This record gives sequence, structure tokens and C-alpha cells, in this order.
Amino acid sequence: MIKLKKVSYSYNNKLVIQNVSVEIEKSKIHGILGESGSGKTTLLKIMAGLLEPENGEVLLENKPILKPSEKLIAGNQKIKMVTQSNSLFPNISIFENVAYELRFFDTKYKTARVNKLLKMAGLFALKDRLPREISGGELQRTLIIKAIADEPKVLLLDEPFSNLDSNNKTKLKASLLDIISQEEIACVLVSHDMSDAFGMVDELSIIKKGKLLQSGKPKDVYLSPKSTYIASITGFCNVIQNKIAGEVFDLKLDNSHSNVVIRPEDISIDEKGIYFSEISKNIFLGSYYQIELNYQNVKLIANSLVPIDVSKQVRFNIKSWILVS
Repeated sequence: MIKLKKVSYSYNNKLVIQNVSVEIEKSKIHGILGESGSGKTTLLKIMAGLLEPENGEVLLENKPILKPSEKLIAGNQKIKMVTQSNSLFPNISIFENVAYELRFFDTKYKTARVNKLLKMAGLFALKDRLPREISGGELQRTLIIKAIADEPKVLLLDEPFSNLDSNNKTKLKASLLDIISQEEIACVLVSHDMSDAFGMVDELSIIKKGKLLQSGKPKDVYLSPKSTYIASITGFCNVIQNKIAGEVFDLKLDNSHSNVVIRPEDISIDEKGIYFSEISKNIFLGSYYQIELNYQNVKLIANSLVPIDVSKQVRFNIKSWILVS
């Protein structure tokens, strides 16, 4: 549906986006994950036709989109972007805000379309309320259906979950999945938090300083990160220098990688375990406990479903590990 081909962009003589290529299919959600300042929002603006790349091109349905310099008003009607700001009109209802996007359409179609979207997003019962009378999650859902009211081909979401509590985030995720599927839209979602991507995105790209480091299925990127940065941004991990890991834990390693990554879930507390350690920390995190082990001056964080008293000595095994650069 939308494709970036070797796109680069500079600002104040600084390269912000470096030779990025990515492709998003219809009815799919593509996640772009990176730390603050990595170029995620800039990349979205290039996709939306709001910024002009100095190299490369953006294609919509295999046709290059018009660049800002080629249009009177930058942007593309078939590509909609939702940012973190509230762009709703404050003194008209939720229904009227969404309907505004269809103000040039037939009244019968407009009413039917807006009601369909409100029901899809779980907002129909709130349609007569003003924006200030609904929650943050409901506001975000309104912004999304407002953006897709006139049936665009692509939806771009800039940190859509950043200001939401856990309950509202869950509701928005469920609504968004339904909307993308039913409307058959290609969606790009950018975030700095991997938890936003899990259960949401079909493909995941990791970006750092404007450079695309790795792309693939979220599970594959999580289990097989190519670098320490990718491993760390996709989830908590223990990072140990290759040499130390080989000496202390006698792991079968090679010298082609500088670090070893061990996920907390890959450390098992086992009374028949190879290694022996005292518990130095035990933190309750709701559905599990995060415990800290200290083996030969190497600290490891592991997960446990049951509490383990601090200072208690336990045995443990390392089930798997990842070699990274």
C-alpha cells in the first residue's frame, strides 16, 4: 500500500533519516520503535507528504506521492496522520467533530458513515458529548476515526498510547485492531515502548539516529536482536561482555560478538541448577516477581512466579542466551 525507497532527510545540515526503505501492506500494522530523537516522527511526516526527502521517494499503491514542493498545500488526502495533540473542535459534539471531515458529502452517507465509525470505536453512546467530557482514551479513539472518516488508504499514528493509562490503552488497542481490519487500511505506528507493539504490529522496524537497524516479525526481532541496542529497546535484558560470560558461566560462545544478552525469562530458578547465588533483591511487579542474583560478581535479573526471600540462596540455570554486537 505504501512504500519508502531509500529515503534520506537532513535538517540544519544534519542527516536525520538515513537511506530508509520500508513497505507496509493493506490491513497490516507496521511498528517503528526507537528512542526519543531517533527520527520516528520525521519519518512519519515524510510518509504523509509533509516533509520532502532529499533522496529517495514515497510510493502509494506503487505511484510516487507528490512532494510538498509540487503542491500548493503539503500532504496527501489518502494518507492521514494522528499526532499526540488534540485537534478536535472544543465546542461541538464528538459526532459533529467526526462528521466535519465529511462536510462535503451527502448527508445520508455522512450520518451512516459517522455512526458506523462511532460504533466500531465504542463511542456511539458518547456521540453527543463535547471533547472535554470524555476520557483521554476516548479522545484518542475519536481522533483516529476522525482521521479515517473519508476512507484514506494509510493511517499514521505518532505515539498513540503515550498519555494513556493501562485500561484506556487496552481499549484503544482493541479498537484500533478492529478499525484497521475492517477498513483495510495500511497503518504505521511509532513508539518508544515495545509494550505498545506487542500484540499490535504485524511487522516491526527498529530505528536509531535515523538509521533502520532491523526489521521483521516482533517475535523474531525480540528473540534474535542484532545488537545490544535492539535487545535493550525491545525488552529488559541482562548484558554481559562476551569474555566474562564465557569465563563465569562457561557458555559456548564465539569471538565474533562483543556481548551476550540473557532475558530474565531465560533464567530459571531450579534446585538442580548449575549455578548457586544469593537473592539480593525481590521486587513485586504484579503478575510476577523480579529478583536479582549475584553470581561471582555478575548481577543478573530474573523473573519468578513466586516470591523468594532476600538473602536466600538458590540454584539457577541459564536456558538460552543471545550473541550480539
